[in-house]
Parts: sequence; structure tokens; C-alpha cells
Amino acid sequence: MSQPFRVLSSTAALLSGACVLCDQPLAIQGSVDLCQSCSAALPYNQHCCLRCALPLSTAALPSSVCETCGRDPPPFSLTLAPLLYEGFAQLWVRRLKERFGLMEGRLLGNLMVEAFLERQAGTFAGRVPLPEVLVPVPLAASRLIRRGHNQSIALAKPLSSRLGVPLRRLAVQRIRRTATQRGLGRTRRLSNLEGAFRSRPWRGERIAIVDDVMTTGATVSRLAATLLDAGAREVLVFCATRTAPAQGTHGY
Repeated sequence: MSQPFRVLSSTAALLSGACVLCDQPLAIQGSVDLCQSCSAALPYNQHCCLRCALPLSTAALPSSVCETCGRDPPPFSLTLAPLLYEGFAQLWVRRLKERFGLMEGRLLGNLMVEAFLERQAGTFAGRVPLPEVLVPVPLAASRLIRRGHNQSIALAKPLSSRLGVPLRRLAVQRIRRTATQRGLGRTRRLSNLEGAFRSRPWRGERIAIVDDVMTTGATVSRLAATLLDAGAREVLVFCATRTAPAQGTHGY
């Protein structure tokens, strides 16, 4: 790479057709605004559990599931999480949450699209079915007012437009404000989210939940169970990043 990484804080790179990390001109303007070198350097979640996307050993087979999912399967059937929550991926998620990062939302959303298309072209065991509806993880009203946006909606927009899947922003509501999940283990997170979501009724649709970070999977587990109880046929999880075991809790 001719120049070291530098972090751009505006949409200048997007408007000029340059890589958002190294600012080098892109030979081909594609859906993901990264040069080949910078794209290859991202922390991809290449070897992971098919069910919850927990990083596994490099020897894991594409159809592998982690020990927890094998013993106690979650209510969602599959997770697509192309990046590990570290390095630039972690920075992008934080900017998306805290600074209304439009560039970061578009970039992470398109990386999820590319991961989906690659998985569809792969082996049968590792393929991701096309959802019929996208549902972003909702925020509590007080948090939405304070933050000014829902980062999950920003991530879902590229998925919706490029895959042709409708985005239902108001299909699920967060009806109870919960304490922060930060620092809690999976059991306490699940307890914290008890009764937090309410869904509109469904008629057997396959629904993909869209979120930014998956740590223990407690949030998407509670939301998936709510969607299934409301009539969904199957629930998938499309998440931009996944924490490694050292960062979160083993299992989903």
C-alpha cells in the first residue's frame, strides 16, 4: 500500500471516488468504497458458527456450529456477520452510533450485502436464504431522541435497496426501556430484555433482523422469539460485526 491508513471523517472520499481508508483513487467505482488492499486488510469473520457467527478455529468446516448452538439452539436459524468487532470495523460502528456516520452506515451495509451474495454462491450448507422482510433492531424512544437516529436502519437501507427486500422500520417496537447491556453476561442480558419488544402480527414470513454488533446474542434472541411468537416462519440475523470470544461471552 503506497500510503498508511488514515481515517476520513467526512464523505469526501465517497464523492471523489476514493478509498475511504487510504484515499487512493478507485480504479473501479463499486458498491464498497474500498481499494483492494484496504478491503483485504479488514478483520473478516471467516471461520465462524453457522448459527450465531461466533468465531471458531480456522479448521472449522463451513457448516460448523459452536458448542452452545449445538446444545441449545437459539430462536434464529442463521447469522450473517461479515466482520469482527475490531480495528476499523469497530471504529465504523462507533461512529455510526455516536456521530450519525452516513459513510460508515453505507460501507458496513454494503459489506453485509457482499457477504450475503458470496454466501448465496457458496456451498448449500453455508448459503443464506433471501429474507422476505428486514426488521431493524428498535431503540427505546428516549435513546432514539438522544441519539437522533437508529443505526440499524442505516445498515438496513443498502440491504433493502440492493437485495430488493422491504424494510419495515416500525414493525417492532421497544416498549420498555432497559438498562445498558454493556458489561453484562448473556443470562443477565436476557433477563434485562424480558418483555422489551412488541411486534406487529406476521403471516409466515422469513424475517432478517438487522443490527450493528453481536456480542452474546441476547438482544437478537429476544427479538427473534418475539417475531416467531407473532407469526414469523423463520428468523435470520444480519449483523455488521461480531465480537470475538475474548471480547464477549462464549456462545451466542
